[in-house]
Amino acid sequence: MRWVAAVFVAGGSALTGRAADFTTEQWCVAEIPLTSSVSYADPFDAVDVTATFTGPGGQVIARPAFWDGTNTWRVRFAPTMMGQWTMTTACTDPSNSGLQGVTRTVQCNAYTGPYAIYQHGFLKVSPNGRHFVYADGTPFFYLGDTHWLYIHERFATSNVPGVASEFRYTVDKRVARVLRSFNRKTSTYRRGASIRTRTKNPMRF
Repeated sequence: MRWVAAVFVAGGSALTGRAADFTTEQWCVAEIPLTSSVSYADPFDAVDVTATFTGPGGQVIARPAFWDGTNTWRVRFAPTMMGQWTMTTACTDPSNSGLQGVTRTVQCNAYTGPYAIYQHGFLKVSPNGRHFVYADGTPFFYLGDTHWLYIHERFATSNVPGVASEFRYTVDKRVARVLRSFNRKTSTYRRGASIRTRTKNPMRF
């Protein structure tokens, strides 16, 4: 897939005198749509779309944008610091005015919700390399469970009386346990072959 690039520069917007185009809270995602002025036969390979975010204090974060059908691309950006960020896009097709040189602003405010992942920031390895901590150094206790073979479970029905959805029932049980991590496991089998592919996609609480 090809990516579009976006650059966010902090510290007061280049577009001064007006409210930010997007507002989010610290560590929470802001989704910024871009509309291509060119229709590509193969959007995945036609252009590179990459995002570089420069925040308060000169912090730099690189993120990809992605094609979302028709002429729409999207950038998803979670600010790590409070303040106003300015975005300027860059595209490998400089003639595309919808993806090249587009400027937007994002205002990041303090997080007001109940979730620890947004109160303390994303996870990282502790300085001694022996455990996980949040971005602010708060220890993270990894207590999780795995939702085995969820891809095979029924969403709208179940074979258990009183359970309307096999999938929802399994997920709700794990949520009720107040886990720190919920891992989803899928197993894909290719008929006639001995190869089995496994993927795990953790969701944090």
